Formats: sequence, structure tokens, C-alpha cells
Amino acid sequence: MAKIRVYELAQELNTDSKQIMDALAGDGELVRSVASTLEPEVAQAVRERLQRHPAADAQVHGADSRELAPRKDGWAGAVPRQARGVQPPRTVAVKDLAPLEQLVARARDEGPRIPEGRLELIRSLARPWAAQWFTEKSAAPWIGLRVLPADARRFCQLGITPEMLRLPFRMPGRAQAGGTLTYLTAFLRRDVTIEEIRDELVRTGNLPQP
Repeated sequence: MAKIRVYELAQELNTDSKQIMDALAGDGELVRSVASTLEPEVAQAVRERLQRHPAADAQVHGADSRELAPRKDGWAGAVPRQARGVQPPRTVAVKDLAPLEQLVARARDEGPRIPEGRLELIRSLARPWAAQWFTEKSAAPWIGLRVLPADARRFCQLGITPEMLRLPFRMPGRAQAGGTLTYLTAFLRRDVTIEEIRDELVRTGNLPQP
């Protein structure tokens, strides 16, 4: 199966891209934008997740649906929320969140205000970073690389920096993907472990001997 972008998967499943990104976040996968590409197995996991919870998908589409009423000219027109007695969802300013929560929200292209209903999701994504003793400053580069908190902590423990993960991946005996792979992309593809990256960085002189 080929890779697929977030917005393409949303079109396939007849939902919106935010719903796809929320489902990915629930599986521990962080994506930067709706144009991000997904591995086939990750996309399939999202399909199965949404199929198991169709009510959540319906709720997302229903939240913004507009009621129609007949007009004098015979056409149906949208009835404003105020006329239907429906209050718009309450929102929270991203700048008022805790620093780590602000970082996660901005990494997801949220804001400047988010619905209160999305606040718990942002907090659930920020908690693992706090649990691994990251601050908003130390977590920022790792979140930008789409690395999970526990993996980021392990990289730090082994002295591996985000800059090292951007180096070309040329591990002997491993696929090179035409020379386009970095240590990061190889790791996200699950082609290499954190410890193997450490050993290879030591071998190439990019990391001191442990």
C-alpha cells in the first residue's frame, strides 16, 4: 500500500482532517499538518479506529451542521445559530494555557483560540512531556521532529540531540532509500532502534564513546 496524506485520508473516510489528526494523536502519532504523509500501517490503524467509533465521527460533522428552512422563493436557506437558539461553542485562548500545552497546541496548528472540548486532548498530549521532565523549551525541538516523549527522553539519556537525528543515515547493511534518509526518518520508519542510532553515531565519530 502507498503512503497517503492526512487530508486525502479524510476525504476517503468522509470526515475532516482534524478528526484524522485527533485519531492519530490518540494512537501516539503527531503530525504537523493536513499535508503530512502517513505510512500505510498508520493510515490503516486510523481507518480501523474510526470504524470502531463512528459516533465520534458523526459528532464532529454534526457539530458544525446547519439547519435548513424553506425561504419565500422556495429554496432552502440556512438558519443562523442564534435563530435556532444554539450557542456557539465556548473557546479558550491558547496564550492562557500552560507553557507545554501552548507548545502542543501550536504544533497542531491550533489557535489562537480552541474549543473547550478540545482542551482535554491538548492536555493529554502535554502530560507525557511533563512526566518525562521536559519543559516547553526542551520539548520544542523534539515535538517538531514528531518524536514521542519517552523516545525523546531516551535520546537525551544517550546524548543524542535533535541535530544529530538530521544527519544522513548511511548504516552499513541497511536500506538507504536513495540517500534521502536521515537518522530521524529511519527511526520513524522503524528501520532502526535508538540504541542502533547511538552505536552508529559513535562509529562515525558524531558521538563520543560511551
